[in-house]
Amino acid sequence: MGHFGRVCRGAEKKIHGMGKNSYSSEETDSSDDEYQQAKNLHLLHLKSLRIHEVGNENDMPRDNKWWETVQVGHGRLQCQLDTGAQASVMTAKQLQSVAPNARIKKTHKRLVSYSQHQIVPRGCTTLKVKHKEKEIKVKFFIIDKAHNPILSGKVCKALNLVKRLVSYSQHQIVPRGCTTLKVKHKEKEIKVKFFIIDKAHNPILSGKVCEALNLVKRIHEIDHNLKELLIQHPDLENATGSMPGTYSIKIDPTVTPVVHGPRRQPAALLPKITSKLKEMEKEGHLAKVTQPTDWVNSMVVAQKGEKIRICIDPSDLNKAIKREHYPSKTVEEITTKIPGAKVFSVLDAKSGYLQMKIDYESSLLTTMNTPLGRYRWLKLPFGIKSAPEMYQRAMDDMLEGIEYAYAIMDDILIAGRDVAHHDAVLRQVLDRAQSYNLKLNFDKVKIRKEEVPYVGHLISAHGLKPDPTKVEAMKNMPAPENKDDVRRFLGSVQYLAKFLPRLAEVEEPLRHLTKKDTVFHWDKPQENAFQRIKDLCCTAPILAYYDVKKDVKIQCDASKNAVGAVLLQEGKPIAYASRKLRTSELNWSPIEKEMLAIVFSTGKAREYILGKKTVVQTDHKPLETIFRKPLLSAPLRLQIMMLKVKGYDLKVEYLPGKKQVIADTLSRASLNVMPPERKEFQVNMPERISVTQYKCQELQQRTANELHDLYAVIQVGWPTTK
Repeated sequence: MGHFGRVCRGAEKKIHGMGKNSYSSEETDSSDDEYQQAKNLHLLHLKSLRIHEVGNENDMPRDNKWWETVQVGHGRLQCQLDTGAQASVMTAKQLQSVAPNARIKKTHKRLVSYSQHQIVPRGCTTLKVKHKEKEIKVKFFIIDKAHNPILSGKVCKALNLVKRLVSYSQHQIVPRGCTTLKVKHKEKEIKVKFFIIDKAHNPILSGKVCEALNLVKRIHEIDHNLKELLIQHPDLENATGSMPGTYSIKIDPTVTPVVHGPRRQPAALLPKITSKLKEMEKEGHLAKVTQPTDWVNSMVVAQKGEKIRICIDPSDLNKAIKREHYPSKTVEEITTKIPGAKVFSVLDAKSGYLQMKIDYESSLLTTMNTPLGRYRWLKLPFGIKSAPEMYQRAMDDMLEGIEYAYAIMDDILIAGRDVAHHDAVLRQVLDRAQSYNLKLNFDKVKIRKEEVPYVGHLISAHGLKPDPTKVEAMKNMPAPENKDDVRRFLGSVQYLAKFLPRLAEVEEPLRHLTKKDTVFHWDKPQENAFQRIKDLCCTAPILAYYDVKKDVKIQCDASKNAVGAVLLQEGKPIAYASRKLRTSELNWSPIEKEMLAIVFSTGKAREYILGKKTVVQTDHKPLETIFRKPLLSAPLRLQIMMLKVKGYDLKVEYLPGKKQVIADTLSRASLNVMPPERKEFQVNMPERISVTQYKCQELQQRTANELHDLYAVIQVGWPTTK
């Protein structure tokens, strides 16, 4: 229905053995051979929905699954997905709504409808069409007759809206008979009816049997249930919203208020600024101010492509704002609360802070000067020093009591041990979000995935790993050209530190360059270290999720320059940590360095091991004995360090270095990034020293006594006998 019929392959066809007419849709840009191969069975994959349409044309209702809302030009259109159409079509009125300035070019082509009627288009134009992360340029034919927008099969395929699955022709096979057998997969066992045939063929399990044995998931039913779930929450995708309650910005009254005049704006941007201010006023984000206010901030215009964003510059106001000091969550903290999770979703809160209303006094504090006069913010603006803490608290309040659902700022992670558990949690979150009037950005939503990107990480059923986009950015980073570049690179690497077991040792040549009195000199050791760090980032291991019910082990080690550790559960790494030794620690004895490694590793793993019996494995055997003896029997420096770990329930065990997970990465690793060993000479010669004559004579006498034998050897020569 609704497409151009000359190329339609959905005309009436008889399929042998099916007993009634069969209709389906398929792409038009495939070859004739492909068409002949697939003409008897047509499967269409639409947004993970498998649809097999069978029946008479008159019985086919208009199916919402064949429609999709996409970004076209500057607006959004609900388009019909027509795999039988060779052209994408919209009306002149629809074009005016999404791209009023688009230029229509003349065309000599004609369109033929399903009923063989010719349609003469007014012309054609090319527009950008975006669906999720996919964006392409599409040629639309513009018609005058009222019609729904149509996306051709080729466009649907390019936007990942439609995928064709090729199937093979059907033939009738007469079975010899049938029998029922028991079939078992893992713990699941069922009785299955098999049809016995004579022709050589691989054994086949039907879809129903596969589902019963948990070999496959019925994706079409799952997605249908999800669609029904979202239909039950229609208010979640509205343009704007406000969470319940009002929030207050507290300031220090002793700080002197600052009033800024309006900044001059580029003439080319003034129309856009004016339009944006009026739009934000209409949406309830801003309000005009006519009364005097103590604080007047500057307006900042951020431009991204053709669009602009209006922001506030609260640099002076932030000096007076009192922070709430509300704790923010980390990915590591969240992953400890989702043991056994295998299915994940990520929801994105729309407009972030702009869903939080602020009270009248706080609103006056956010007054800003614009080309149209002063405006005050009615919602919490970006840039306010206390805004992240206020927003995190609001999100935590919303999700309170829902296990396996946590938020870091506007990113909500939902996890489940299986699909049913995940959907139950998702339903709770959507119900709570709707009751809080929280609006979601469905363009960024990831639903029911085995792995999802989340705050710079990739969370999966197998564990935690770095986001590939972050790793790619690190891989493409150019070599530093000055100290600031080195600091910037090392700072970026710290986000991956928990994935890299040997980071502190490898980055030593680069750390040396950041010292205050060191001249920047990029040589082979620095280049090797730089490339080695990038290689480590690209091969970062997957970290398992911490489970509070499982036993914990720590393996730690020390080298001459660094200490390192790994936290393990069931032999799988939970986190790595390492640090460079301080100058004062470099001269410590091996046993002191190994003890320092234990102190460092337990401090890093404090949130995982406090209140839990923990085994610490070291490759320094004397430490195992020292921990069994009374504290006072240990040397003083070891006593001080042992006191630092007394708060933990530790059992220190000896494990040879060759059996350690991090063996050969610190103390035994032959790292190419380290400069070659060479003799170093140090001369300490003061240019001037103030001493009395008496003290000078004493120094001369004592030096002569010390060097008496050496003086004799120099004068007479080396003795022939000792």
